[in-house]
Amino acid sequence: MNYNIEIKLPKKNIRQYALEDKYVSDLSAQEFKDLITNYQNHIALSKGLSNLKINNQKIIWNPNNEQLNFLTQYYSQNPIGFADTTTNPGNNNTFNIEQGIIYLAQIPAINGINNSYIRIGIQPIPFIRLQGQNVKLPTENINQLYVQEKVNPDAETFENILRDLIKNNKLSAPITYNQYKALTPKFYIYNNVLYNLPNHKELDNKNSPYYISFYKVKNEYFGEEIIIKRFEDNYDAWKQFLLDNQDINAYSFNDRRNKYPLYPSPKTGQPIHYYTYENLNYFIPSFNELTDTLSSYYHDIIVNKRPSTNSIGNKVLEKIRNESTIQDLLPSGFLYKTEFKCSDDPRYNNFIEQMIDKGRGKNIFLYLMSSIKDRKTIKKTESGKNLHCINLSTNIYENIPYVKDGWREKFESGEIHEFELICHRADSKENTCVEWKCTTYTPTSNGGINVKSSILSRANFLPARYTFDAVITDQDNNVKFVLEFDGSDHYIARKGNTVANKLVSDQVKENFCAKNGIKSIRIPYFSKHKSANFEKDFEAFVMNIVKKYLGIETEQNYNANPAIKEFNLSRK
Repeated sequence: MNYNIEIKLPKKNIRQYALEDKYVSDLSAQEFKDLITNYQNHIALSKGLSNLKINNQKIIWNPNNEQLNFLTQYYSQNPIGFADTTTNPGNNNTFNIEQGIIYLAQIPAINGINNSYIRIGIQPIPFIRLQGQNVKLPTENINQLYVQEKVNPDAETFENILRDLIKNNKLSAPITYNQYKALTPKFYIYNNVLYNLPNHKELDNKNSPYYISFYKVKNEYFGEEIIIKRFEDNYDAWKQFLLDNQDINAYSFNDRRNKYPLYPSPKTGQPIHYYTYENLNYFIPSFNELTDTLSSYYHDIIVNKRPSTNSIGNKVLEKIRNESTIQDLLPSGFLYKTEFKCSDDPRYNNFIEQMIDKGRGKNIFLYLMSSIKDRKTIKKTESGKNLHCINLSTNIYENIPYVKDGWREKFESGEIHEFELICHRADSKENTCVEWKCTTYTPTSNGGINVKSSILSRANFLPARYTFDAVITDQDNNVKFVLEFDGSDHYIARKGNTVANKLVSDQVKENFCAKNGIKSIRIPYFSKHKSANFEKDFEAFVMNIVKKYLGIETEQNYNANPAIKEFNLSRK
């Protein structure tokens, strides 16, 4: 009986042995030729002698006499040269004027040429290989028609050079940034003048005249010219755009915009997306570029008319708005709004900029997460890694019913936290945070602990998209009062919506309110403690909170959140 036995060793026990080095002198003639032709010329070869490889096997440079003779012949055969003062350019196997100017400008210093020949083992020869062509080095007697100083083009000349490059198939239309970046050589003759081609990085600089020229020429190949207006010129066009895209939200807006046709911007020349309404075309801004008026229409047509997918608590806040229950209580000039975009408050964007600037001096996440709540720093190790834990707001559960007394003891001892923010630091770099992990601890109705962990992502830090669940504002959109309903996703990790991101959002908004003296109330929610008449009771509960803020007498029966009886509203 035969058996096949497969043995797998742990990776740490597997060793990889390098192949024995091979010498150039052992290569066949074809192998040697293939090796040499991989390099642009002998200068490039001389710089790569220490890193020669064939099929990942290191090659030691020790050419034999036959190989040295091949090198001399390879770099000198069939050359083309420069006309002297007695020869017309283009005659007697010499460059014409335009070719000669270009090739002459590419020839490096003679010392570098000669030293590179010596490094590869042959005597210097008066030739240099450029663009696959052997070129005989010029002498002092070179025809002066070849000699030109390179100059930098102005913006208009650069446009014409680009058009000429397309015409001569050096670039293909419409030109792209990567095409231009790969273009060689980095100079070009136009109208018998030798011009430097601007560095490709200039095309990234919106303040550079070359940036405008590049996109102007690029966009000439988009077709017939059309006129692009702005939605501010006709708000009916913007409203129709929103009605045509009622399923969008703040996160999908830009993806939807990208499906609309492109045309070069009259201002910058860059391609922009446009929407056609009644035979006129309108520029579609990104979501973050929406003006206050456009944003207001967006909320009226998209947000406020969207079928609610929020928690029951948020649905109650919307119901109160739709029935004007709170609006009727407010003084003149004050408005009750739901799903209020934070950036609609004129103070918000400046606040975010200042907060991020402060955070840059430390760590943006550490700054955000520790900016409001009392915190206690704990240092410990886990699996050999240094951890930095932030224990926040441990009194959050103290009045929640059905939580066993053991919870209070663990809170006081520091064993349990509302959540931990843990920084995994690199072993050798105490101040370098490799990863932020957030772990939440949520009580269950039977006294247990629900533990969830998630990773905090810098890519998901998007404060421009944050919203308040419900607000009272003045006519200028200055927020005066905030109601935030924290559903279970603020405490328990769910797919596609991490607790960590919710915590960051909560901290940013709470910080904004604190800095601007805005009354903010956060209402927590645990489904285990809902009553059968939750919606009715919760509406009365919210109305009671608002009445207290407005100084209106309240009904004593509705002082507690029906989701969590006898709960302390302050979460700071």
